[in-house]
Amino acid sequence: MATNKRRQDLADRNRDPAMAEADECRRVDRWLHVTRLMKTRALAAALARSGRLRIDGVHVRKPGQRLRRGQVLTFVKAGRVWTVRVLDFAPRRLPAREAVQLYEDLSPPKVAGAAPTAEASAGSGSVRAPAPAHRPDKRQRRALRRWKRQEAPHPGGDIRADRERE
Repeated sequence: MATNKRRQDLADRNRDPAMAEADECRRVDRWLHVTRLMKTRALAAALARSGRLRIDGVHVRKPGQRLRRGQVLTFVKAGRVWTVRVLDFAPRRLPAREAVQLYEDLSPPKVAGAAPTAEASAGSGSVRAPAPAHRPDKRQRRALRRWKRQEAPHPGGDIRADRERE
């Protein structure tokens, strides 16, 4: 008896345009995770909450924002601007080869010889300042704060001279 009711519910859903429309849209955080554009759903939700995600040019603030076929998403990931068009939905996370079929990548192609952006190099950790030999003391921290606020000449010369005198 219960199976007959389920069949009837499914048949009604297929006939009801409102239910069919509900099946045609998904949460943006879930879709980003299913398509493997984001590694975890939590990262996808954080991207949506940050306001750095756009759907058809409109900033998204809620991870539960509804997404429909044909809409265009724009976001930054790993220093690259991604622009993708939603082609289809999937009920679960798919293998990478199948997940690529759920969207059309409209992003400009990466240039092979282009220099990495500042954001990309900062995230990769490849370019780092050398670690200082010691932690600055109270006087040196204050001098650094003054320098950052006023953009005065760097107090590094004074710091080194103070260390040599000790």
